[in-house]
Amino acid sequence: LVPNDPPVILGRPGSGPRHPVFSSDNRFVYCLNELDGSIDAFAFDAQCGALALKQTINMMPPGFDDKPWTAELRLRPDGRFLYATDRRSSTLAVLAVDTASGGLTLIDHVPTEIQPRGMDIDPSGRWLVVAGQRSAHVTVYAIDPASGCLRACQRHETGKDPICVEIVTIQPSNTLRSNAISSA
Repeated sequence: LVPNDPPVILGRPGSGPRHPVFSSDNRFVYCLNELDGSIDAFAFDAQCGALALKQTINMMPPGFDDKPWTAELRLRPDGRFLYATDRRSSTLAVLAVDTASGGLTLIDHVPTEIQPRGMDIDPSGRWLVVAGQRSAHVTVYAIDPASGCLRACQRHETGKDPICVEIVTIQPSNTLRSNAISSA
């Protein structure tokens, strides 16, 4: 391992960098800032690992006057839409991504579970699932592929304090069937 030059990128004082998300083509990195409710967009040089700040955007809903407390950031697999949660406003921010420049445009705020903590997007990019830590529920949203907008489809109770959502794909296995046939 060799340190980058520069070896450190400092966030803005008081911003509280929390989660980075890389674009699928590794040209951009988006970083959710927990304490000031913003998202930073960086150009990423994969050859040397360097980041260059291109944009900072406020993701908080209009009229929200409490302190932000953001939690999770997810990028749709096609790279066209970015989603971020804020725990105090109990909202999901929906942002359009310009895949050529990496620039972000805030397009919507969606009320969601109380104190949304974790979320994930399925590999097809059709579904987003968000967990409410204080509501003890998850909501499943359909993602409109053209606009990125969300439509709540299902809500399910969870155990106490859900904080993480990870969607996994399980491939069916023919192992047992193959073994049964070979031993017959």
